[in-house]
Amino acid sequence: MLLSIKIDNVYADETISKTLIDVEVPNPPTEPDAHEDWADEHLMPLTGTGRTHGEAGYFVEITAAEHPALVGRTYEWGI
Repeated sequence: MLLSIKIDNVYADETISKTLIDVEVPNPPTEPDAHEDWADEHLMPLTGTGRTHGEAGYFVEITAAEHPALVGRTYEWGI
């Protein structure tokens, strides 16, 4: 399935934003309770900027998807 996502990587001294278009990921599970695990496995690895020190927060918003119900969903990790 193809998605477009907006990523915000929030660090103490800056926020770095990027947009990825047409990212190929497996379809999410049909059970809504399993969506967090799906995002952990397939979306979280797309975040980050290579920093290996300090606290950080990673935020993903699905901006386009083959499954319209996914558009607008957000996920977060870190802080």
